[in-house]
Amino acid sequence: MKDLLNKLRAGHWPVFLISMVSAITNLFLPVVLVRILDPEDIGIYKIFFLYAQSITFLSLTGGPLYSVYYWIGKKDNAQKYVEHAWILSFSLSFICAAVGLLFSFQLSRIISITETQTILLLLSAITAAPASFYGEYLIAKGKRINGSLFNSGFEILKGVVIVTLVYYTRHINAAFWGFTGLFLIKLCLAMHLGKKEGILDFKLDTQRLKEVWKYCAPLSIAGALGFFLEKVDMILLSSQLSPEHFAFYSMGCLLVPPLYILEMSVQKVLVPALSRSYHDDDKLGMIQHYRKAQSDIAYLMIPAVFGLIIFNRPIIEILFTSQYMDSAVFLKVYALTYLAYIIPHDAIPRATGQTRWVLKMYLLLTPLSILVVYVCAGQWGAMGALISSMIFFFIPKIPGLIYSSRITQFAIPKLIAWKSLGLFVGLNLVLTALCYMFRPMFETEKMWFLVLSPFYAAIYLAAVNIIRHFKAKHEIEA
Repeated sequence: MKDLLNKLRAGHWPVFLISMVSAITNLFLPVVLVRILDPEDIGIYKIFFLYAQSITFLSLTGGPLYSVYYWIGKKDNAQKYVEHAWILSFSLSFICAAVGLLFSFQLSRIISITETQTILLLLSAITAAPASFYGEYLIAKGKRINGSLFNSGFEILKGVVIVTLVYYTRHINAAFWGFTGLFLIKLCLAMHLGKKEGILDFKLDTQRLKEVWKYCAPLSIAGALGFFLEKVDMILLSSQLSPEHFAFYSMGCLLVPPLYILEMSVQKVLVPALSRSYHDDDKLGMIQHYRKAQSDIAYLMIPAVFGLIIFNRPIIEILFTSQYMDSAVFLKVYALTYLAYIIPHDAIPRATGQTRWVLKMYLLLTPLSILVVYVCAGQWGAMGALISSMIFFFIPKIPGLIYSSRITQFAIPKLIAWKSLGLFVGLNLVLTALCYMFRPMFETEKMWFLVLSPFYAAIYLAAVNIIRHFKAKHEIEA
């Protein structure tokens, strides 16, 4: 039992399980809000947080934030590099704020929200990366529970604050005021704790800052381009559709925070592990970490995708009421995008410092995706935008695997966890057939979902663990 607990602490599970609590909060936040606000306000809420997320990437602060995992793996003077990455994040955030506030009126007209909402959007979004730095540093250092508690605690508070303010005021702006104030508090606390722990002393080393920028700049620009590659349909449709229709589309493109948290949790453990193996010239170790990461992500990602496709209608009805039933068809298609997260295509280049390659890939793909999605949206509407953007979300996996194969000197098939992926897909295909077989026994889709989905999950988890148990036992006996 003790060995099992130690194994769980050493992997991605502390990050995932603690972050799951905040993920569930974020999942049910719109579920509560749709019962308080009308569809038009929900559309404005979705637009606000779409651009709040985009500003983090546009300000280029994402690169410095997540570079902490590379610097920790570097070992030599790791803490000093982390400090300069944090300073870089502060600087970029300040510049973005200054420019954005100067043009707040123009920005508000472009993104179809009020100037007050735009100012709150800028203030909250630009503090996001610097405010999260302390938590990411703790996770990278191996203090996964403390780091996860810091970041997840504020996510839970965010949900509570937004729901409370909106419930009592019945106005969407209350959510934005609460969100902005909370992130400013988080930033101040992160700076205080960082200084107390000795990460921040604001003693600038120009040479070290240049090294950090050299690593982060390609990663930051690639992150911004990658964000547009992932969200190009949302960005284009947010200006083409009315807030109400955009609400229906965005609800169908259901963000399931636990699935994002799972992928991010695995990545936060994977990149430092790959970096250490690379610096130790252990190519086999890199491959083993890479395949294990795929297996860890696919273990829950694959059944989740099957579940979203099978039960798309009752899920929309239960979460957002029958008023949003038009969103179900979008969910059925959008669910497939989650499969792309199974292959962490840029993890090996990031862990080995090859961030320029990541940048080159996105410089090529992002403009092409914007053009194609724009044309498809004009020809076939929202569904055309969704399908074309989804295709471009999968495309980077191919060059990512090719380049990772070149770095590790292993053939591409060796990089894929085929056995695990085959097991998970096979079990879910069988369970899917059984679900449709039993569908006529239930009067409503909602009852079908509520009764069968727990059995689906329980049978899948039991089957996987039984197969793994016998496999491990066979290997020991052999």
